[in-house]
Amino acid sequence: MYRSGLEGKVADLLSSLKVSYEYESRKLAYVLECNYIPDFLLPNGIFLEVKGRLTSEDRRKMKAVKNLAARRKPEMRRRPATTPAAEK
Repeated sequence: MYRSGLEGKVADLLSSLKVSYEYESRKLAYVLECNYIPDFLLPNGIFLEVKGRLTSEDRRKMKAVKNLAARRKPEMRRRPATTPAAEK
């Protein structure tokens, strides 16, 4: 019934103390702040990510980055293109 022996022991303790509880009855959403560093940035503001093997973890990260970009204002989605003349 419990996912670990320790959880079972805590459940027994709570029961012996006559403390009512619910076991894993709710899901709590959370967000981890992470940084993603794409491999290449083109002058037109497009990022390229090079993957030899695309794992499910890679897909999860790339989807999270894509969703973040979609929620931002359009002017924040792309970096303005720069040229060598503009950088001088």
